Amino acid sequence: MNGIKAIYSEHRTHYLNTFPKIKSFFEESRLRMFLLRVVSKYMTWGMYGAYAILLVWLIRNLTLINAIKCAVIPFAVFIVTTVVRDSINAPRPYELSEIQPVFPKSTKGHSCPSRHTACAFAVALAWCSVYPEPGMILCMCAVLIASSRSAVGVHFPLDVLFGASIAFILNIPCIFMGK
Repeated sequence: MNGIKAIYSEHRTHYLNTFPKIKSFFEESRLRMFLLRVVSKYMTWGMYGAYAILLVWLIRNLTLINAIKCAVIPFAVFIVTTVVRDSINAPRPYELSEIQPVFPKSTKGHSCPSRHTACAFAVALAWCSVYPEPGMILCMCAVLIASSRSAVGVHFPLDVLFGASIAFILNIPCIFMGK
């Protein structure tokens, strides 16, 4: 366990040293700031909308097993991620140094794992399990959302990777359940 803490600590130090360059990259361009806001805020809401559309579609078309699978697994991802992040209660990047996130945020702790990332991948993978083509597009959106969490300065990259890992691990049963 001490080895993991040491790796995470080194990772956080490297990120905190690199973040000012990341932030200035976005702040130097109005277009990049606009795109970062779209991905960071609005694309996240779009993923939740895509999730609702999927569930309504599955229920309307009487594919009950898929509706249950697509409801239960993302919900489980949300719960597991919440429990893990509450138990770890890791500080956010702006709590450990003088950096300010690109967009103001004042949440304390709960940095690891990233729940935004876990839920985005859970929704994308739910779509992939029943409709692969739009699911792959949503997977690309989830990657953008995950990247934005670190680019904005509210999560360390390993927090994001851990969130995505939870979604992928909990979606393993979908592989065996088929369409």
